[in-house]
Amino acid sequence: MVRGREGYVALCRSLVVFLLLGLVTALLGCAPAIVGERNLVPDPLWAQSGKEVREGTLIASSEQSRVEVKYLAKDELLEFLNRHSKDPALFDAAPSWLEAITSFLIEISNSSDAPMVFQGRHAVLQDDKGSELSSLGFSELYLALSEDPTRDKKMRVLEGLLLSSSPLLSGESRQGLLLFGAPDPKAGKVALGISFLFADKALKTQGHAFPFAIEALPPESVEGASGGKGVER
Repeated sequence: MVRGREGYVALCRSLVVFLLLGLVTALLGCAPAIVGERNLVPDPLWAQSGKEVREGTLIASSEQSRVEVKYLAKDELLEFLNRHSKDPALFDAAPSWLEAITSFLIEISNSSDAPMVFQGRHAVLQDDKGSELSSLGFSELYLALSEDPTRDKKMRVLEGLLLSSSPLLSGESRQGLLLFGAPDPKAGKVALGISFLFADKALKTQGHAFPFAIEALPPESVEGASGGKGVER
C-alpha cells in the first residue's frame, strides 16, 4: 500500500506516464518510411480535432495551463542557441553533434492557483515504429560534446536554455528547450509526451501528447530546413 505524500506523488507520476504512453500510442498510426533528410511538421490530426496550431506551433490550453510546442529544425536551433550566447557564432563551429538532435522549443504558462512543476524525467519522444526516447539532460549533452574544444562555453549556454523543472508559480510563464536523439530512420510520425504536476493540497497531474508528421525534404531544401517560420522568441 502506498503511504504518505511521497508515495502519493510517486503513484501520480506513474499514472501520468502510463496515460501519456497510451495517448502517444493512440496518436501514432502507420505511416510510410521516409528516406533521406527529414523535417517535422504538425500532424493534421491536431487541427482536425479542434486544437490550435499557429505557424508550426502546437498549442494545448486548459483552465490550468497553456503549453506551446514548436519543432526547431537544425538551422533554427543554431540561430536560437547563437542568439542566446555572448559569442554570436559559438555554435556555428563543429555543429556535427546537432545532426542527431531532435529539438523542441516549449513555452508553458501557469493559470492555476498552485505551483506548476514540469516533469522533465518523464518527457518522451515516441515514434510509430515503437522507439521511445527520453529527453537529453546535462550529462548526455556533455558527452555529446566531448571532443568539442568549446564544450564548456556551449554547456553554459545550453544549461540556461533547457526547460527547467523548478516550480512555476501562478501567473508565470517559462520558455525552454527539450532535446532528444533522432527517431527511427523508418518512422513516419512522432509524438512528444510531456506532463506537469500541480502542487496543490490535493496533487493534480496533467499530461499532453503533441503529434508531428515526418516529411522528406527535397534535395534543394536540405540547406536551411525549417519546421515553420523563423524563431522570433
